[in-house]
Amino acid sequence: MHSQETKGFKEIEMHVKWIVKSPLPLAMATLLISAPIAASSSQNENARRANLAFAEGAAIGVSPMTPSEMAQCSAYWDRWKYIVDSSNIPQFNEALRTELSSNNAKKAAARWLKLSKKALRRRSGNLDELAEILGESNEHADAAYANWVNDEMGTAYELPRTLGSC
Repeated sequence: MHSQETKGFKEIEMHVKWIVKSPLPLAMATLLISAPIAASSSQNENARRANLAFAEGAAIGVSPMTPSEMAQCSAYWDRWKYIVDSSNIPQFNEALRTELSSNNAKKAAARWLKLSKKALRRRSGNLDELAEILGESNEHADAAYANWVNDEMGTAYELPRTLGSC
């Protein structure tokens, strides 16, 4: 974390040097200096809230039991991997719990899909239902992803909270 702080301070110092040399009004200069700090702070807050939501989900103590629930976990982990991989904000990724890393998400998505197929075979002997189960799981995961991206009030952190039980 120390090197990240140093990097942030160097960026601020670079902005300050440019602003001092430029004929900008003080209010504009203040905005330019505070913007990188606010963006970093916001991403750290998003990561902190995702970590808390994940911990809340884990604390509930439930685990997927049916092929459908397992497939939904796979789809949720797949969406989370996409979120982490497409984040261009290193502070967000670095502030996430290890369990919420891209690498872990990839492994968890594959594991839950495999477990879903195995449970479905055990229950019915075939995988005829799999396409329907995956379709429903993907719809739920897409809705949770949209809530995250749109920062929907009350549901934005459903995705990492669900991952805590997966």
